[in-house]
Amino acid sequence: MPEVSEVLRFMVEQQKMGMKEACDTLNMGIGYVAIVKPHDVDQVFETARVAGFEAFDAGVVERGEQEVIVPELGISYHHDE
Repeated sequence: MPEVSEVLRFMVEQQKMGMKEACDTLNMGIGYVAIVKPHDVDQVFETARVAGFEAFDAGVVERGEQEVIVPELGISYHHDE
């Protein structure tokens, strides 16, 4: 996960949001998401770096139940949410 900016931390604290609500509402600074094939990851990272952006690997897409799991934050999203 990227570092959460001071402004976002302040907003979460002031609104007394839980982490899941904060991620739902504010996206917590993630920005854009690109889903690419594994063999393209290095090129995407280099392209982002050259353009002045920081990129990180947020995980993998796997077959199975439609859900997003963020173990670092202890939250998950299911297809019906």
